[in-house]
Amino acid sequence: MIFNATGYGARALLGDDSIVPVRGQTARLIPQPEVDYSLFWRGHNLNVIPRRDGILVQAQRDDDYDNADITPDRALSEAAVLQLAKLFGGAG
Repeated sequence: MIFNATGYGARALLGDDSIVPVRGQTARLIPQPEVDYSLFWRGHNLNVIPRRDGILVQAQRDDDYDNADITPDRALSEAAVLQLAKLFGGAG
């Protein structure tokens, strides 16, 4: 079996214009073994995925679909972490 995991690169590699970029930002939090669930907060474009090496906090803006900009946006990542803290009753 061959798995093509090129993501958005498949558009150029295979000439497939149906593949569109979806921009977003990811923050990584320290590992927290007690967090054994994922969170997909619809309407807020916020996803939380626990892993052994840390918790991934993924955020997107409304205009990130079909956006190929690869410039990092630290402010969006920090805002997502603050939004997550508020959701769970933390400071923010």
